[in-house]
Amino acid sequence: NVWPEVLDETRASGITNYSLFVRGTTVFGYFESEDPAVSLASGGQHPEVIRWKALIGELRADDGSMVPLPEVFHLD
Repeated sequence: NVWPEVLDETRASGITNYSLFVRGTTVFGYFESEDPAVSLASGGQHPEVIRWKALIGELRADDGSMVPLPEVFHLD
């Protein structure tokens, strides 16, 4: 369960429609934001977010980064 402080900070950073998916050892995340770079930078400075990222570190990319993926299909 994601800590309430992390959820609050995620929302405050402008991230919406955020989902995580797991298959085996692969984690795929999806979110929407008007400005993803700003949202990720602002949310990443909060102490509880930093603690959360350390806790789930083994689920993140080797360098801890997020890799943008191009959308190849969307159905409204």
